[in-house]
Amino acid sequence: MANHLDDIVLVEKSGKLQPSIGVDAIITPEDRVDYLRNKTGVEIQDVRLEDWNASVVSDSTRLLIVRSVGIDTAGENDKLNGLAAMEREMIRLARLIEDCKRLKFDMAVIVADHGFMLQPAFRVSDQIQKPAGNDIVLEESRMLAGNLNDSPDTLSFTPAQFGANISAMKLVYAKDYTVFRRGEVYYHEGLSLQENIVPIITVKLQEEKQRQQYRVSLTYKDKTEGTVYMHRPIIDVNTAFSDLFADDVNIRITVVGDDGSSIGRPEGKFYNDVTELVDIPADAAKIRQPISIDDDYNGHTITVTAFDAETNATLSVLRLNFESE
Repeated sequence: MANHLDDIVLVEKSGKLQPSIGVDAIITPEDRVDYLRNKTGVEIQDVRLEDWNASVVSDSTRLLIVRSVGIDTAGENDKLNGLAAMEREMIRLARLIEDCKRLKFDMAVIVADHGFMLQPAFRVSDQIQKPAGNDIVLEESRMLAGNLNDSPDTLSFTPAQFGANISAMKLVYAKDYTVFRRGEVYYHEGLSLQENIVPIITVKLQEEKQRQQYRVSLTYKDKTEGTVYMHRPIIDVNTAFSDLFADDVNIRITVVGDDGSSIGRPEGKFYNDVTELVDIPADAAKIRQPISIDDDYNGHTITVTAFDAETNATLSVLRLNFESE
């Protein structure tokens, strides 16, 4: 699933290939959820499908992740007998979608990390010999990675041929529907279409509403640059609505210092302490928004950023010099 997040690198750690993005290791499901949380900046809730209960979803959740290994587990453990369990997992998924619709989520995206092949039976001729080699960092029923020889029963590629950043000399795949392990009838590591086509389904759960169009620009003393000499400056939030009869909009404002960490927050009559959002009246071309900078901040810059409260899209960025009094 890591490959759905971003461009990943597979690096060798303790004799095994492990995925990472930049300096962030994303080995476990929890790692991936943390990466999404840092990437999106929205409230994320992570739930297992077998533990699903609509009542556990928080009102503040903006991205709900529901994970399942039920189909994979049924195939790995029960082979053909696991088909009934796979069908039950699909029913759970359908009920989940209905619950998400009732919870007023806008969209559901259903995605798998791989396809799979399930054969009716294992034949002795299905098993082939592993190619000779060493430094093996990945060993699956239909795929190996390492310093391996070519063989008539396999296809081998370098990571560069795949355009992938992988710490292995070769990636070797069993031809046709053969396997390296005796008795394997369920697998998903090979090159067949059944194993490689990854289903992604997007379901719109609510009627699409026309989003009102508006623009926001942040200024300080009517300029987009300058120096702040106080810990309680006032930032101008300039707005322009495309609709004469527009509704009020909510934005989120962050204040960060030299190293990108939070060093302040909005305050005043337009700021809601509960939602932590700034409410902009539809009839306001400009609001004067006080900013409270931490008294112990002695950095040289401050960056004020406005985000759309619903989409988390960046609306405006204001970078200012800072000199403490």
